[in-house]
Amino acid sequence: MRLLSLFTLDYEINGDGTGSVDDLMVDPTWDLMELLEAHGARLTILAEVAEIIQFRDHFERTGQDTFSYKRIAEQLRTAVQRGHDVQLHIHPSFMTAEYRDGSWQQNWDEYSFGGLSAARATEVVAQCKSYLEELLRPIRPDYQCTAFRAGNWAIMPSANPIQALIKNGIAVDSSVFKHGVRSGVVEFDYRSAESDLLPWRTDSIDIRRAAPGGQLWEYPIYAEALPLWQFVSPPRLYNSYRRWRDGHRFVGQGEPRPSATASSSTAKRSKLQKLTDRHPWRADFNQCSGGQMRAALDRAYARYRHVGHDLPFVLIGHSKLHNRFGHRALRNYLRHVERNADRYGFATFADCQPEEMFGPQAASVTLTERSRQTNGSLKELPA
Repeated sequence: MRLLSLFTLDYEINGDGTGSVDDLMVDPTWDLMELLEAHGARLTILAEVAEIIQFRDHFERTGQDTFSYKRIAEQLRTAVQRGHDVQLHIHPSFMTAEYRDGSWQQNWDEYSFGGLSAARATEVVAQCKSYLEELLRPIRPDYQCTAFRAGNWAIMPSANPIQALIKNGIAVDSSVFKHGVRSGVVEFDYRSAESDLLPWRTDSIDIRRAAPGGQLWEYPIYAEALPLWQFVSPPRLYNSYRRWRDGHRFVGQGEPRPSATASSSTAKRSKLQKLTDRHPWRADFNQCSGGQMRAALDRAYARYRHVGHDLPFVLIGHSKLHNRFGHRALRNYLRHVERNADRYGFATFADCQPEEMFGPQAASVTLTERSRQTNGSLKELPA
């Protein structure tokens, strides 16, 4: 049994539509591709296609490639040509965005993918999936768009999103991370998610629950519940400084702040509680130190090595958060995987299609309930 590291990169500008495409998307992604290739790994680019379509339309309408559309298209084509993977990521608020007075005006009523009607969600996924397949099949004829991540992880309530993904032939979602909770612009509660690592066939109305025979698989982003002091790392500190310096605000992200009308004592208690509580720490290769990622991988292996079958270990990153500290941390992690090839390996979503990994009849409860209750082996699964 090996854990296969999947480096999934949310490929996008800032949530409020600001920022340089070259600085936040294209240039960091070239660096990440080259770094991974040097160690025998490959990147899964989760391309924010709603944005990219708007960048293309702006270029075609005005003749001005203000948002580097040609560089984006070239990069995605080159990525699949070099063996990397490109899959789907969507912030629906960009689907009908307009560029006016030097900024993108988004439809914030459609920001949450989980808040869309079934018909609208189906339409959005269909348009964006078609874009990727039309762009990439001339380069790789067997290319398929089969994996998805919702913008800001917002795939609750999940009945409409699940229906939309299935109708569009999406086999895998990777929006859920165990312990995650949000309230505000987006709302979700992943504390009851089936697993922190083991994939599951999803229930038709609740993506957190497993259901035998479900048509959509969830490959969760690996996460643990840790106190805030264990989040501290050079890449994360540098990114916090960068956000403060540049004044960027990532719309919808972050925990709710205490009310401005709260008493100072209440605010102090809230801050103290936040420091002592446990929070969802994601395996983020742009934010974590090499040691943090290595330790998480080793802990996951110790807990799941009895499974007897290769499993995806999904890491998340954002092109806009890549920096020199993160580069060093990721190189450290890649070397750890290489040194322990008997336990670890690399993969992309294209390498980890559910039926190929688990067999067409594999039920989600086989991966989760057996692991928790009997330490049974996936070797018993129908192949």
